Amino acid sequence: MAKSQQGKVAVITGAALGIGRAYAKRLAEDGCAIVAVDLQPADETVAQIKSDGGNAVAVRCDVSVPADIAMLAREVEKASAAATSW
Repeated sequence: MAKSQQGKVAVITGAALGIGRAYAKRLAEDGCAIVAVDLQPADETVAQIKSDGGNAVAVRCDVSVPADIAMLAREVEKASAAATSW
C-alpha cells in the first residue's frame, strides 16, 4: 500500500486494544506517525506498529483530566516535529 499519509501524525485514543489499536495500525500502514493514547499502556500497539516498519509513541492519558490533555498536546507537538524524520 502507498504511504499516502507520510509526514502526518494521527492521535488515536483507546489505542491499547480493539478498534483503537486497529485504527492505529491501519493509519501507520498508510504512513502516519501514531500517537497511541489510552488510560492503560499502549506499548503493545506501538511495538506492533514499529515491528511493521511504522513509527509510534505511547501516551498514557485520561482525556477528562486537563493536565493530561496539556501533556498530550506537548507529546503531539514533539511527534509532529519528528514526523518528517520518522
